[in-house]
Amino acid sequence: MPTLLLQISLKQWDKSQRGEADCILRDNLSTRHTLQSQAEFMILETPCLLDQNAINLADSNPTWSHGKQAGRLIKMGLQQNGSAILDRFLIHRSNDNRLWLSFFETPQNPIQVGEISDEWIEAKYEWRYRTEVNNEIFWQYEEVTLNVALAEHYAEDFFLTNQPFQTFYKDLK
Repeated sequence: MPTLLLQISLKQWDKSQRGEADCILRDNLSTRHTLQSQAEFMILETPCLLDQNAINLADSNPTWSHGKQAGRLIKMGLQQNGSAILDRFLIHRSNDNRLWLSFFETPQNPIQVGEISDEWIEAKYEWRYRTEVNNEIFWQYEEVTLNVALAEHYAEDFFLTNQPFQTFYKDLK
C-alpha cells in the first residue's frame, strides 16, 4: 500500500529582514529535507507521514528544527467526506479515486494544484500575520512549502534525490 508523504517546511522572518541580502539568504535555504518521521495516521484510507521543519531567521543563531513543535502549530483537520486540511492545503479524492492537492487562497476559492502521485509536488506560498511577543505586536513573515507524494516505496532521502514533477507558488502578502 502506498504512503502519503507530506513534508512541510516553514521559513520565518520579521519585517526588518525584507532586504535584498535577506531575500537571497532565504532563497538559498533548501525546503527539502531528510524524512525523519514514520507514517502515524491515515488520510482517505492511506497511511500518512507528516514531517515538519522550520527555521526562524530572526533568531540570533538560526538553525532548522524538526518535529511537530518546529515553527508554529500547523492547522490540521478532517472534513466529513474524509478530505484533510493541512494549513492552507486540501488533500482530497476525486470521483475516479485519485488523490489531489488543492490550495485555499480564500476559504471559498480553492485552487486545484495537481494530482498526488509518486512524482511529487512542491507547493509554496508566502504570507504575513500579526503576532505578539513580550507585549509588542509585529508582523511575522513566512514562506510555507509543502512537498507531497504518494509513494509505494521510499527512502528518507526521497525529496532530496528526486526533482518535483510540479511546482506551485502563491504570494499572499
